[in-house]
Amino acid sequence: MAILPGQAVVASPETATVCKALHNKIDSQMEHVFVRDEFHVFYALTGSQALPDRTDRNANDVPDSVEDVAAQLVAARKLFSDVMQLRHPLQQARYAHASAIYVFLADIGKGRGSAFDEVSSYADVPDGKNRCVLRINLHRDNLVQGVSPTHELFHLYQYGYSMFKVRWFTEGTARWAEYAIRSGQAPEQLLPADEVALDQRLLGRTYAAGGIWNRLAVLLDPVGRLRLPVDLQAMTYLDGTPIVGDDVLHGVSFMRALLEELGKESLQVSRQEGWQSYSWHEADQQSAAYNAAILRAVLAAINAQANQSEARNEELESFVQTLRRRSEEVNPGLSPLPN
Repeated sequence: MAILPGQAVVASPETATVCKALHNKIDSQMEHVFVRDEFHVFYALTGSQALPDRTDRNANDVPDSVEDVAAQLVAARKLFSDVMQLRHPLQQARYAHASAIYVFLADIGKGRGSAFDEVSSYADVPDGKNRCVLRINLHRDNLVQGVSPTHELFHLYQYGYSMFKVRWFTEGTARWAEYAIRSGQAPEQLLPADEVALDQRLLGRTYAAGGIWNRLAVLLDPVGRLRLPVDLQAMTYLDGTPIVGDDVLHGVSFMRALLEELGKESLQVSRQEGWQSYSWHEADQQSAAYNAAILRAVLAAINAQANQSEARNEELESFVQTLRRRSEEVNPGLSPLPN
């Protein structure tokens, strides 16, 4: 799928903010760039940000780890956009000014990666001046066929749909998305059956919330098989290892419906609070004050999927009732959202 700047952008009541120029201390050391489709992968071979592994099996003067990162990103994009039918971030109204996704391989300190949710330009790298892009950072020491590229790319998909960034949603569902390329069955946890368990095991967690999302995906989609095109099945890393482990992934229709419902809730919160649709303060994006709005989106997505699949059982029904009670709560100082 070729992504063209400005192509198929979703209609919006306003245009996204023009990108701002940012400087990052690691960028000036990124002396090389490898481009594959919309992904521009920046890396260094000298200095403090130099890649530790420079293996180059095909002798094309590009480290295999760099090409493998780009290959995984392309495979993940094919999975998310072509197979799952999620809207590509560069086709979202929020990112109407972005023309590429920049990926930086560097020593980023703690963590394996991070995805930036605003369109920016980076003049400290080749061809970065006056170019509006989205950004992903990946730790240079964690590049050997790990799932961080897929995880971080899914964050960009999340950000394109809505402004919500509470981590029980963003990190939990990104853990679900990793199994688009991982082989085997994602770990599950029983759904919370009351509000205390909901707080402790979903709303109070980050990455560990993935087990709840995985369980929900299995209950709503017990078969859980992807229809992988031949070209995607054939994609490999440079050592011949398949990039996509298998065709097992539960809950694709549910997750697509969830992201779409979150987009509606995000716009509704913007209207309620008098904010521009894509100009929330960071604290508001991460605020638990809007958990009820997110849970309403979860409920709507569950109902849509369950009505299609008739996937109702006692565990799911208890969870739905718990969500319904919590989603109807109004936080002090906030007005009820209109129907």
